[in-house]
Amino acid sequence: MLSISRWSEKYSYKTIERLSIKWNMVKSVIGEEVTVVVDETTVSKSGKSTYGLGYFYSGLHNRAIKGVQFLSFSLIDVKSRRAYPLLTKQLK
Repeated sequence: MLSISRWSEKYSYKTIERLSIKWNMVKSVIGEEVTVVVDETTVSKSGKSTYGLGYFYSGLHNRAIKGVQFLSFSLIDVKSRRAYPLLTKQLK
């Protein structure tokens, strides 16, 4: 893991370690049929000093709105229909 974090520009050793811990916790309860899901969401936000604030497209509003945008990675156990979030990252 240390080698991966050295060559990665975005992820530190701690981030990779957290993902490894989450994977070990989920692995013990997850079924055989698993799907990886990536979801991008926009949260409306007013103000001027919020980090990453900008105009992003929102499918709910069918237009670009002022807010912040997040990207989430999750594993879904198809049989039990449960989602296990692995990583959520704010986009700029």
